[in-house]
Amino acid sequence: MDSEFLKMIIQIVIFLPFVLFLIYLSLKLSGGKFQSFQKGKYIKVLERVNVSKDSSIMLIKIGEEYHIMSSTNNGINEIRALTKEEALKYEVDKEASKQEFKNYKEDLKRLIKKGRFKDE
Repeated sequence: MDSEFLKMIIQIVIFLPFVLFLIYLSLKLSGGKFQSFQKGKYIKVLERVNVSKDSSIMLIKIGEEYHIMSSTNNGINEIRALTKEEALKYEVDKEASKQEFKNYKEDLKRLIKKGRFKDE
């Protein structure tokens, strides 16, 4: 029984890292393909904020309409629909934050090239 147990431990030590490496590699190679499943769909969940362990508030785009929804264990309810002006403001804010992040990335790359920011 000792030899069988030792054999099993050796197999786990050898194959577990190999399986974990394969999982990591498959996730790395797939890139953003898991996130791209939702692109081009008619209904999109744009943002989701957890309010508690079992409930969240979501901003959903259905066609050209925006809706604020709550999600709990008991179901999903619409809180309200956004007006065209509120939806336009959301889109403008989203684009501004994308541009701000892009500028931040460019500034960080510039600092790294100049040698002012180094990995520690």
